[in-house]
Amino acid sequence: MTRRFGCELEFSSSKFEVARLLSKALKSKLRRIGITVTDYKKWQIKDDRSTVGEVVSPISTIRDLPKILDVCRLLKENNIEVTKNDGFHVHVQIKKTEISNIIGLWLRCEEDLEFIFPKHRRNNYYCKRLLRSKKLPPVMSLQEGLEEAEDHHSVLSTFRDDIGTIEFRIAEGTFDPDFVSAWIIFCVKFVEYASKQDSISLLFSKPYKLSMGKLLSMIGLSEKNKQIIMKRKRINRAQRR
Repeated sequence: MTRRFGCELEFSSSKFEVARLLSKALKSKLRRIGITVTDYKKWQIKDDRSTVGEVVSPISTIRDLPKILDVCRLLKENNIEVTKNDGFHVHVQIKKTEISNIIGLWLRCEEDLEFIFPKHRRNNYYCKRLLRSKKLPPVMSLQEGLEEAEDHHSVLSTFRDDIGTIEFRIAEGTFDPDFVSAWIIFCVKFVEYASKQDSISLLFSKPYKLSMGKLLSMIGLSEKNKQIIMKRKRINRAQRR
């Protein structure tokens, strides 16, 4: 996989404590706190409206994943706090022509996919679900989904001309390296799979609603990462009521 991505790891501890930890680990690869740029060549610690701050990775490929996981382990081992206010967002590089396919596939699996995440992330204000009516097939809901995805509070924020990515916003704040790895790979593979499909067959194929087990096999997720995601689904589904 050569498609590029970046991630944002939100936190609720002191930004200066996070900066102290990362400056030792990353050295010259971390931008000085308070300097925000848009080239995304280095790690950054940025302000965030919904919480204290976020650690933002450089533009990466799957080969860079070990460094991202090292950062997660460091923050976790030093008890950097995450709360229900925090999220873990993944931006994946796309072409504008791929948006309809990506949203179309998302609409087919969203109903089951939500249960990978804890209750407070399902239709959260900052990651509203795209499929308003669960009774409609995705082809009937695609336009609404595309319109909703224009809003940065949606589950998926659609194409941004400045950075050319689509943003997966639904994950809760976490520094768990196993899940961070599995979810990043899921997001990249999801985009890769959707981008290669014929849009008509993608939307009209039955069953209209895809289970997570079916989706994970379709996109080619490894057995290890399937198990990580499906275990979370079994645990979090118990929060349904």
